[in-house]
Amino acid sequence: MRRVVRPGGGVAAAVWDHMGGMPGMRMLLDTAAVLDENSRDFRRDYCFRPMTAPDEMKNSFIAQGLEHVEQSSLLIRMDYQSFEDYWMPFTGGDGPLGQYVAGLESGLRERLKSSVRAAYEAGRQDGPRSFASVAWACRGVVPG
Repeated sequence: MRRVVRPGGGVAAAVWDHMGGMPGMRMLLDTAAVLDENSRDFRRDYCFRPMTAPDEMKNSFIAQGLEHVEQSSLLIRMDYQSFEDYWMPFTGGDGPLGQYVAGLESGLRERLKSSVRAAYEAGRQDGPRSFASVAWACRGVVPG
């Protein structure tokens, strides 16, 4: 981005904190790790994506020569009306988690769904839930 932005122009990016800032996704990933030994490499790769650790994007911006680099975290609520509302995006095969769920053998997929439902409900009736999710945001200025 630094190469194509004019001097004095701004560069900005944001990325989900897959490691510690996405409890709704970790609920599925951590449950899958218990039920599916094959998911452990996927979970590691999903949680430790580039630029998702604290200060990783900021340090990259600085290393690329950007000035006035600032990083912050953004707290975003993910609201669901029910477990089915939460689970539905995973069934369509969209994104890495959806591809993982869609690629499971049907029996394992149903066991995963049942176990994640139990975690979602946490002993209460099905219904609305809200998970706080965190994204890292960073901006800098091209020198010149």
